[in-house]
Parts: sequence; structure tokens; C-alpha cells
Amino acid sequence: MVAVLFSTTIGLKCEKHEIVVECSGCEADCNNLQKVCPLVCNGIKACQCQTNFARDLTTKKCVPISQCKKSKTKREVDPCAAITCDAEEFCKAFYVPCVVAPCPKIGQCMPKRIERG
Repeated sequence: MVAVLFSTTIGLKCEKHEIVVECSGCEADCNNLQKVCPLVCNGIKACQCQTNFARDLTTKKCVPISQCKKSKTKREVDPCAAITCDAEEFCKAFYVPCVVAPCPKIGQCMPKRIERG
């Protein structure tokens, strides 16, 4: 069995744990594993960390997410705290799809159910 250390395409050589992508937005890094970015397809190939890897901003290398240092001061923020809904609505938090878990939540106003007797 041969391990592939580099991913290549014409004129582009990626490092270990990177892949060549044609459509990219922004990749996760150890400081922000929950980046939500638009997908950009401009025909320019680039190297990006593989799934379950994130960019270590100190070494500029892709490392397993488990090796990223966890922030002890970061707390989950209630996404509904900054949203004001109408009287007939309530705020519900939803997870946003993302590449690297845990995914962030957003708040959205939803209609209240009306009980009928």
C-alpha cells in the first residue's frame, strides 16, 4: 500500500493533508472551525485542507481538527438574543450546514401555533 503525500494537478502541488479544489470559499482554521463562506468557482485551482483537517495559522499546515487547541473562554452564544420577533412569532435556533463540526446556529422568527378549542 502506498501513501499519497501530495496532491497535484498541472502546475499546482499541494502539501500533506491538502487537496486541489476548483471551487472554494474559505477553509476552516484552528481559530475558526465554523467558518461559513460563499462557494466561489472562478476556474482557479487552489490547495485546501482535506475533510476533518484545519489550517494551523502558526505553522500554515493542515492538522487534524483534534490537534487544534480549544479556547477555554469561548461560550456558545444564543443566536436569538439579538433578534426581535413580532408578537405572533418566536425565535428558533437552527444549525447552519457547514464543512467542519460543530456547526454554528442562527436565529429565525417563526409563527406561534394558535390553539383552537
